[in-house]
Amino acid sequence: MGNLLNLIPKIESMHLRYGGDGSNGSIDCSHLVNKMLRDGGYDIPYEPTKDMANSKYFDKVLPDQIQAGDIALWPKQENEKGKTLNHSGVVVDPDEGTFFGSQSKGPKTEKYATRDFPVPEVFLRPKSEYFKGTPQGPSGVKPSKKPLEDIKQKLGSAAKIPSPIILD
Repeated sequence: MGNLLNLIPKIESMHLRYGGDGSNGSIDCSHLVNKMLRDGGYDIPYEPTKDMANSKYFDKVLPDQIQAGDIALWPKQENEKGKTLNHSGVVVDPDEGTFFGSQSKGPKTEKYATRDFPVPEVFLRPKSEYFKGTPQGPSGVKPSKKPLEDIKQKLGSAAKIPSPIILD
């Protein structure tokens, strides 16, 4: 399966903006989770944090089975400061209680089981059937299914591109 944690360096320079999907350098927590999933090779459409807990794309994970790369959710959960969270992130180290998410100062690794972030209410793991095995490029756009036709179109009809050899 795709290792979502390998994608952290590509995302941590972004800034928090609610509703931001990463396309302009800003991203919110649920878009960050979705970007990491899609760039990590999962064919899972965007869902807001409030919908992920009951999504068909994930299996719920028991607290003693949490692994790095699982999704942590705080759907409408209140922290010790009395602030209601509607937050999501990716577990970095379950033994240390750390996760990567888009916080108020942008994407970074934080600890949960603190005043700001209690232990997540729900942990999820993407279902293996949605892993397509080919991580996507940095833009988050799926590679073309017709790369030769795309190249011919860009180069014009005079392009001499050899036909692929098919071995039996």
